[in-house]
Amino acid sequence: RARFISPPLVSLSMAGAAGDAAGPDPLPSMVAILVSIWAFVAACLVCAEPQQAASPPTGAYSKTAGAAAAGVAAAPQWLPDHSKYPAKRWMEVFVLWYSVVWMLVMAGIVVSQAYEGFNEHGYMAVCVALALPLLIYPLCRPCAAEVGLPLAERYSVKANTWIGIYSFIGNYFCTHYFYSVLRASYSCPSWRLNDVPIPFYFATHFYFMTYHTFANIVQRRLSSGFAPNFRRHILVVSTVAALAYTTAF
Repeated sequence: RARFISPPLVSLSMAGAAGDAAGPDPLPSMVAILVSIWAFVAACLVCAEPQQAASPPTGAYSKTAGAAAAGVAAAPQWLPDHSKYPAKRWMEVFVLWYSVVWMLVMAGIVVSQAYEGFNEHGYMAVCVALALPLLIYPLCRPCAAEVGLPLAERYSVKANTWIGIYSFIGNYFCTHYFYSVLRASYSCPSWRLNDVPIPFYFATHFYFMTYHTFANIVQRRLSSGFAPNFRRHILVVSTVAALAYTTAF
């Protein structure tokens, strides 16, 4: 058996893919695919056309209309526009900051090898404790734009609900891809649902929140920084594919 640092819990124990079953080692092929995808993304990035300023309208520059009236293109954006999507921007910033927290906790668990002493209760306690702040903090300390809104109308609630559903589907149904294709298995002590450790359903929630936020940021930057044409479309699609494969890798 070999130990791998791998999501949904970086300290989980997995049966080694190489040597535990007959057949060629898939790692070289996976690395080749990964390198090829990112090489294609780099080529698309070079070929993409940067967003250009629109032609100025006829007439004098209007101070009230601002840069838009002068035909100046808005700067490429990483985060949502605060004036249009304040709640979404607040949530993405919160997730980015909290990502640092859970990554440091996980790094500490791995470096100290604290997971060696975990039992079913230990894994559950860690995963639930790290998932709860993403659910509780936005409810207790909502951003100004969501104060007074019904829960069903809050972006933070919608985001957590979607990620919760997506995490469940990914764990319950898609984890068996890793079992059958990569010949991997979870060997940590844990209660299970469909042969997937239950704590990892919670762990998936916080790391899915992180990389879905990063995916939003990257796609927003590409969409706002390059001219809307076929080359940008190919760049966005290939980047999403590269990020997805890298995450799965």
